[in-house]
Amino acid sequence: KEVTLICNLLIAKGRVLGSLASEDSRATSKAAEAWLDCLDIFANAPAAANIRDRSLIFPCFSGIFVFLKGGKIQKPASFETDLVRRFVAETKKHHDLAGDPVHYARALAMQTEILAKDG
Repeated sequence: KEVTLICNLLIAKGRVLGSLASEDSRATSKAAEAWLDCLDIFANAPAAANIRDRSLIFPCFSGIFVFLKGGKIQKPASFETDLVRRFVAETKKHHDLAGDPVHYARALAMQTEILAKDG
């Protein structure tokens, strides 16, 4: 329960800061930082393994990817590849648990975009 609450708070923080990104360049990096913190907590908290609704963290992947794609944050190509790999893995788990293929299809499309960009 606490992991879910912390993740929801970090996602909300990222969304608010992300909406201010056009007005304040620091807001972009702070939004990305909040989403990355959420992903780290979700990946490392033992209780996260018991969370059935994996879609909780999907906004983090989407927000970071939009920032990367738009050039608002700079990360090495390996970061993008790892981010998409993690997104595909999480959406696959969600699909297997909840039977919802929409997020999985979106993650695979994101992976295709990264692979096409890398050649």
